[in-house]
Amino acid sequence: FNQNNFQMKKHLLTLVSGLFVISSFAQVKITEGPELNNDKDNKMNRMIQGEEGFFYAYRIRTKGKGTSYLVEKFDASKLTTVFSKEVEIPEDRTKVLDVRFAGGKIFVLYRTYDKEKEIMSLNYRTVSAAGVVSASGTELLSRKTDHYEFIDFTITDNQSKTKIAVKTTYKPNKEAQYKTDFVLFDAASQKTV
Repeated sequence: FNQNNFQMKKHLLTLVSGLFVISSFAQVKITEGPELNNDKDNKMNRMIQGEEGFFYAYRIRTKGKGTSYLVEKFDASKLTTVFSKEVEIPEDRTKVLDVRFAGGKIFVLYRTYDKEKEIMSLNYRTVSAAGVVSASGTELLSRKTDHYEFIDFTITDNQSKTKIAVKTTYKPNKEAQYKTDFVLFDAASQKTV
């Protein structure tokens, strides 16, 4: 038992000294870039890869009255802000679901539930690469359901960032069976394929 214990300590000592030697050769120098401004009431929610050389950030600002949604564009090589644009999203019975870069634009996708009509709509607003925010929200699709919890959206895009696919799982009422459908949306023409 003592011989095994000694051998184990010897191997452990050899391993630790080997790691020490390797780590002394593998020194990594890190240089911090400029801060991307993340105040406590202006949180960066997500970073999105954009066109080559640029990325976007989606922020939620909760200062004062209500909530603001911001899309910011950054130069990837300089880490400087190209623009910061507010995207107005209705606050009543609305939830932002996803933010995607497709067709050369940022799509802010949100759902809105109309309780009186029993309709859930998936809408979007866009921000162009030049910083132009669409004038209003546009409906991508809508489904009838008598409760907002009976519907779920899964949103994705293709590798070339030209199309957005939406999987919708829903049921019209508590007694009904769930249905699933798929919508393929062309981002450049902003039309359902």
